[in-house]
Amino acid sequence: MGPSRATRVCLPLPSASCSYILSAVEALSVREEMKPSDLIRETVATCEKHGWQLRRVLLRPETSAELRDDPGYDSLPQSTAQPKESLIDALWFSRASHERREAWELRLLAENPFALFETFEEDETEEEREEMRSEMEARLRDHVNK
Repeated sequence: MGPSRATRVCLPLPSASCSYILSAVEALSVREEMKPSDLIRETVATCEKHGWQLRRVLLRPETSAELRDDPGYDSLPQSTAQPKESLIDALWFSRASHERREAWELRLLAENPFALFETFEEDETEEEREEMRSEMEARLRDHVNK
């Protein structure tokens, strides 16, 4: 038995031809994934536009290698810490929040946006904050591995 083929069904449509619809569906199905460098640039630009500052970068080893090999990738902003090896690709952002709190967002580096958000009280210690950020990273890993 040979490779399976999708069955095409054309129904009469008043405003579009079947061949046009098939072309559109085929174009969508062969869409290439965005490169990690493009995802990083796009995500950082969007978040910065809304007042977020890139604080940390989590990258899988294979993503780090792909970025090193990408001639179009010009590295992370100088103010950002070096990427930390991780089981997921994600970016940490922060910004001031209301009532003297600090908001942190852990954004999955993917074409389909997903993020976890937490605010920290002014009197929370860095140790308490770091514990919560570690828990958020674990929750994001669980989400990715579903």
